[in-house]
Amino acid sequence: MAHFTSFQRLQVKSWLLAANYPQAEAFAPVIRAGQVLLALMLAIALAAFIVVRFFSHYLTRSLRAFTRHVATIETKTGTARLYQNGGGDDTAILATAFNAMLEKLDRQQQELRQSEEIYRTVTEFTSEFIFWRGPDKKMIFFSHSCGRLTGYSEEEFLADPGLLDELFHPEDRERWDQHAHPVDEAGRALPLEFRIITKAGQVCWVSHICTEIHDESGRFLGLRGDLVDVSERKLAEAEQAKLEAQLQQARKMESVGQLAGGVAHDFNNMLGVIMGHTELALLQCKPDHPLHAHLLEIGQAAERSADLTRQLLAFARKQTVAPRELDLNATVAGMLTMLQRLIGEDISLVWRPREELWPVKMDPSQLDQLLANLCVNGRDAIAGVGTITIDTACRVFDEAYCANHPGFTPGEYVRLAISDNGCGMDKETQAHIFEPFFTTKGVGIGTGLGLATVYGAVKQNNGFINVYIEPGQGTTVTIYLPRHVGIGAQIQTTAPAEPVMGGEETILLVEDEPAILHMAAIMLDGVVKSRQLLRCCR
Repeated sequence: MAHFTSFQRLQVKSWLLAANYPQAEAFAPVIRAGQVLLALMLAIALAAFIVVRFFSHYLTRSLRAFTRHVATIETKTGTARLYQNGGGDDTAILATAFNAMLEKLDRQQQELRQSEEIYRTVTEFTSEFIFWRGPDKKMIFFSHSCGRLTGYSEEEFLADPGLLDELFHPEDRERWDQHAHPVDEAGRALPLEFRIITKAGQVCWVSHICTEIHDESGRFLGLRGDLVDVSERKLAEAEQAKLEAQLQQARKMESVGQLAGGVAHDFNNMLGVIMGHTELALLQCKPDHPLHAHLLEIGQAAERSADLTRQLLAFARKQTVAPRELDLNATVAGMLTMLQRLIGEDISLVWRPREELWPVKMDPSQLDQLLANLCVNGRDAIAGVGTITIDTACRVFDEAYCANHPGFTPGEYVRLAISDNGCGMDKETQAHIFEPFFTTKGVGIGTGLGLATVYGAVKQNNGFINVYIEPGQGTTVTIYLPRHVGIGAQIQTTAPAEPVMGGEETILLVEDEPAILHMAAIMLDGVVKSRQLLRCCR
């Protein structure tokens, strides 16, 4: 046991007094006093805590009730959401403000739900595909009509943010990604047109309008866009443009035909004068005369020029024809040998006639000219060895078919098709193939009147012509001639007329071209010496 020793010097004597006793006994009074003090302090602290706890619990009882009400407000509806407090403390003031805010929020939510319901109802019944893209490019809303237009549901669009952009046709996607939002002078958005590819793989034309959305403070909220299916309108516009182009082409061909016919008629008159005077000069010039050879060259050149005028007249449908009932199979079969010589030995001529072919009515010379021109064109389009095919068939076109095939006319037709496996031509060249003097051949090789003559002959016989050309694959020219249902041509068996005996008759010669009238008068003067000749020029 530890002891405590105490020393004390006495004043009386120089003595040192020492007392030795246990340490615990020495500090016992101090320890007991500290323990009492500590117990007292703990008692005071506990009493203070109890008092504070009681008063705080008393003072915050209304606030805690308000907190419990707020924590369970999501489970309440109607007036039960409001906090009922009849006191006049600060919590009651806070609850009153909270109830006012809650009522205002409920009204706004109700209005918002009504607005959303109205908007969704409108968008579900409209044919427009409406979407809303946020400021961060994230898609916020898609109308229900997106499925009707694209085949994709709202959920699919919201799950895949890039699906909307992927809808657009590859050729239009760059324009879609970079398109601006044009407006008119009044600030209204102007529509843009794009092609989209639906979920089923179909290509549709859509009209797109996009507008920026801002709140009352001007803060940008995103872009609102819509897509409207305009495929039917685009189809109608394309059909109208095609019909207008065909009308313009027909008018152009008609105008060119009238011009060509007028020029050919006047030129033919001049050629008649040249050929007539050349023949008169040859009659008076012996073969050994120096001018005889020159006159023959003039006559031959005039004959070649006359062939050109006949082709122009055929294109202008002013050629004099003598149509009669024809069996195309028999007529074409009779020309095969001549056509084979015309196209050469390196090109095979394939003949595919249809049995029991309907008859047609046209001039045989026109059919000869038509086949010759088309076979020559096919020959010139083939480089080296190739094939030209001629086939016939019967065709019937109703109004429904003709409505989808401009240029076709309802009725019964005999089809004559000439195909080759030559080089073909592009679309731009194809647009001019029936124009007079248009040719793809070199200088001096062709006159450019071959297909123009074919076109005129077909139109003169109330038919129509269709050309299918594939660059590098060949050309197919299909001619449709109306079926002839009349009685077959009767062979004339009347006896030839007896020659008229000469006398003192008067011959009246009428001609609107003075040069031709003068030439004809010279010819008649040489053969009708005893008759009186009256000339009349208009």
